[in-house]
Amino acid sequence: MALSVNLLTTTAQCDAIIATLDERLRIITKREGDFDYQRDNATDDATNVSARLVRLTSKITELTSSLATQTPGTDEHRRTDEELTDAQYEQKKRSFRQADREPVYLVLREVDVDDAQGRIARLTTSRTAVVTRRAEL
Repeated sequence: MALSVNLLTTTAQCDAIIATLDERLRIITKREGDFDYQRDNATDDATNVSARLVRLTSKITELTSSLATQTPGTDEHRRTDEELTDAQYEQKKRSFRQADREPVYLVLREVDVDDAQGRIARLTTSRTAVVTRRAEL
């Protein structure tokens, strides 16, 4: 949308608009940084959960084969069985988290960053138009 900067007739009007735009840019730039940080953390979380799931799958396979060679009723069998149950529980919990929250959260943070960057670009363009008009006065 083209701004009606030609309606501005004094440098004071331009200065007021520039000050307001500078404040908006300061706020949205901070938000963009926050969103970017959240996006990076979401990416790291998704990577960490995937790596942990790979390790858990390997551990479960190892514990399952180890359990098959142990004598039922022994302390070693009981401990291995408990460890296997814990690993399976953690695997399910992390799988649900990865399937449910991780991709959605990551994409929404990417949308937030994209939106903030678009707003910064539009505000900067508007500020440039007002500064140009101020120079003409």
